[in-house]
Parts: sequence; C-alpha cells; structure tokens
Amino acid sequence: MVNNNHDKITKIKGIGPTIINFDTLEDMKNFVECANSKDKTDSEAMNRLRKELAEHKRSLRKSQ
Repeated sequence: MVNNNHDKITKIKGIGPTIINFDTLEDMKNFVECANSKDKTDSEAMNRLRKELAEHKRSLRKSQ
C-alpha cells in the first residue's frame, strides 16, 4: 500500500473506514467539504462517491 501526505482515513456512512488516496490537497479539501456538507445538492455527489467506493472495495476483495 502506498502511503503519502494525501492519504486520509475516513469513515463514510454505509461503507466504514476507508483509506482514500487523493491526488492533490485540493481534492482532499473538496472531498471533506462535500462529506461535511448538509446541503441536499451534495447528496447526489455523496451517493455517487459511496457507490464508487463500494465498487472499489469489492474489486479489491476479488483481486486478493
């Protein structure tokens, strides 16, 4: 597993603890703002992110 300054261990409701690797600090900032937002306009983005992460975790399990 690659570790760098842009890694963030985060908990996303419905997925659990996940290590997410961000390409830039700006990407991390945008993610955190979206994750912390209570605005309904961000709910679609968070749902899409949850689905992408769930698919990623499934693909990691299959590759092991």
